[in-house]
Amino acid sequence: MAAKSAKKTSKTVKVKTTRKASSKAKSKSPGVVVSSSSRLYKSRKDRFVAGVIGGIASYIKVDATILRLFFVAIVAFTGFVPGIFAYAAAAIILPEE
Repeated sequence: MAAKSAKKTSKTVKVKTTRKASSKAKSKSPGVVVSSSSRLYKSRKDRFVAGVIGGIASYIKVDATILRLFFVAIVAFTGFVPGIFAYAAAAIILPEE
């Protein structure tokens, strides 16, 4: 009889842990607000070169100037070539707004 009750509690524990794991996987980051209906586009209005940073800024609802400064700092500290290639790839891949 004791063995049967031990099996029931182990099954209950497994169900509870899988529920917790699935609820954590669905939670979003509290700092980034992205609506589910919006898509990522290159911006036509807020652009300097191709509109990639302006489009990303409007997608994540952050000021484009702050995102541009962040991008320039990242590119300057990690080397210019990877950042230029990433920007060029995004300019080719992302559709116009």
